[in-house]
Amino acid sequence: EADMPEQEIMKHNTHTFNFICNRGVSHELVRHRPCSFAQESTRYCNYSKDKFGQEITVIDPFTALYKDGNCDIDFQRKLWLQSMDFAESKYFDLLLAGATPQEARGVLPNDLKTEVVMTANEVEWQHIVNLRSKQTTGKSHPQMVEVMTPVYEELKVLSDGRIK
Repeated sequence: EADMPEQEIMKHNTHTFNFICNRGVSHELVRHRPCSFAQESTRYCNYSKDKFGQEITVIDPFTALYKDGNCDIDFQRKLWLQSMDFAESKYFDLLLAGATPQEARGVLPNDLKTEVVMTANEVEWQHIVNLRSKQTTGKSHPQMVEVMTPVYEELKVLSDGRIK
């Protein structure tokens, strides 16, 4: 390994992370290639069952999105909560009306919690970190920065400093 160039080492070292985020952030994650993904499926998850506490779980965007104080956070958060409650109630109404989970999922919000297990080699992780945490090509979505920053910190350690 000592004689092998760093870039070659990075091509062969992989790391796997489990992200808990909303569906919107997950859509940004799964755009990266070459990576391997496993994601919680709304086709098969029936949120009316005990396994899910008979409710949908959503990721609150207000911690990441509204830090600048330039808006009426209380009013916007109230509207957002009402929207999440409405989406949940319509999802359950569809299930009660005989829809399958894959049919009812169309009314689920982008802020629905999901889990994504993502594996990539260090070359790809460096690229992802540059885009999503270090924001080298422009401003990243605040929720993406929120989930990628701790991953970046861990990758620096796991890669023995190869990921910068």
